Formats: sequence, structure tokens, C-alpha cells
Amino acid sequence: MIKIVITGCTHNRYPVIQPCDIFIHTGDFTEHGSISELAQFKLYLDTIQAKYIILVPGNHDRFLEKEPLTRNMFKDYYLFINEGIHIYDLDPQINIWGSPYTPPWDNWAFNAQDKEREEIFKKISPSTDILITHGPPKGILDQTKEGQNAGCQYLLEQINSSYSIRYHFFAHIHETYGSFLHKDIQIFNVSLMNKNYQPFNPPITIEIE
Repeated sequence: MIKIVITGCTHNRYPVIQPCDIFIHTGDFTEHGSISELAQFKLYLDTIQAKYIILVPGNHDRFLEKEPLTRNMFKDYYLFINEGIHIYDLDPQINIWGSPYTPPWDNWAFNAQDKEREEIFKKISPSTDILITHGPPKGILDQTKEGQNAGCQYLLEQINSSYSIRYHFFAHIHETYGSFLHKDIQIFNVSLMNKNYQPFNPPITIEIE
């Protein structure tokens, strides 16, 4: 059995993470994406008891896009930017793939226009068990307080065509924390922050047999 703990949109808050096999953060580690904020987040990760720590950046994590060398701060972990891993040494073995890219959002980081996102999400491995993105697919746990569906259509298309994905985790839209069963995929918005930027929502834990 694999125990996985997942959160996202922590924005310089550091929730308590129970010991687990895999810890996943779906992006927006920081508020402004500065080096000092990233350094504090790295110190927080160092306290987490997990065999694997897997991250995708978010639109607030500006410096990770602006200065790619800063990604070396997280060399002891897995920081995914359109890539993945096959984990052999847990039971069951598992494939995880992650991407930070979202539709354009007020000129933040890791924004991508339609054609680029279409190409990015075509790269999702066909053997992916767990998909991690910063943002949601179109129409699933993606509604803002203004009533806008802010998810990505091309991400939704890839999910709909997948025969392997069992879980999809993201954050980005604080208003829609929760889970939704789409086809046979369990989809989670894991945002720690609620719509008022309060750290209200607890990390989610799943166990895979």
C-alpha cells in the first residue's frame, strides 16, 4: 500500500504533513515567487517525512520560470515541468507525470497560450497513473468566484482520452477545493487556501493498494 499526501496553493503557509510514502505539492509554494520565499519553502520540505517529494510550480512561483537555475534549489526532490517518473520501489509501482502550465492569468508565471498548452498536454505519458498539474481541466472544480470556468480545455481532452490515469491533483482555483469522479478518474482540487486566501483546507491523503 502507498500512502500519498497532497496539497497546493500554500502561499508561504506550511501545513503539517503526516509521514507518508509520497508527498505531492501542486504549486504556488510562494506568494511573490522570490528567492527568499523559495528558500523558506525548501526548509519546510526538509522537515517532511516522505520517501518521495514531488512538486510542480504554480503561477505565483515566478523565479522558477524567470531564472531556471533556481530549480537547483530543489535538486533533492522531484520538480516536474512537463515530465514524470516511474516509481519502482513502492508497492504497487506507479507512474506520475506533472506540469505547471495554465491558461494565461494576469501575466503570471507558467502561463501558456492555447497551442502551446495543446502540445504540452499531448506529452502526458500514456502509462500515467497519477497526473499532477497546477491548474484544473476545463469544467471540473475550476469555477472562480466570478463564475468563470478557468480550467484548460486541452488538459480535459487528454484526461478524456486516457485509459490509465487514476488520480488527478491540482489547485490554482481556491474556490473549488474538493473531489469529483470523472469517468473512472478521481479528481481533486487540493488548494490549502480558500477564496479569501485563508489556509482553511487540509491536505488530502489517499492510499493506493
